[in-house]
Amino acid sequence: MTAYEPSRGFLMVFTALDLGETSMVITDDAAAAEWARRHGYRVMHTEQDGISIYEIHPGDSY
Repeated sequence: MTAYEPSRGFLMVFTALDLGETSMVITDDAAAAEWARRHGYRVMHTEQDGISIYEIHPGDSY
């Protein structure tokens, strides 16, 4: 199994989170959410109409 590596676009989104240019990212990509969790971001999971949705926030946000 190949380890997940975020695309250049997703890395730009994480940079925007780190710089405070955005407060959260919403995705349905479970691999991206797990990568974010492993790298210190806070990830919240919800389901809507049977679809998993992940909110990713900076790790220091509460």
